[in-house]
Amino acid sequence: PDATKTTQRLASDSQSGHSARVNEGMDRAVVVRYAALIESFLGAQRTAEEFVADFLDEWKRDRDSGILTGEALDSLMTGVDCYSDTMIDAWTIDEDQLRREATDALNAISA
Repeated sequence: PDATKTTQRLASDSQSGHSARVNEGMDRAVVVRYAALIESFLGAQRTAEEFVADFLDEWKRDRDSGILTGEALDSLMTGVDCYSDTMIDAWTIDEDQLRREATDALNAISA
């Protein structure tokens, strides 16, 4: 999906009174927040390094607060944790793979 349209649709659904809970118990506001973060990376408003730092901050804050992030974002967290701008070993992923994982997560939380 078009990244910006995804966030706009999610925000619109939230304002129009559609179900407040989506995707594995995630609150719609959480989905909108993560969708915007992912879209800013996919749309090149954030570098991979900025996205990794921002995503880690958000995910850890939510984890520590007991906010459910769901399987798709938890999976993306693993990818974020494995990202390196220089391939170090078989466990690291590059920016292209991180973008694919971010796209997959966005598609999953936006479904």
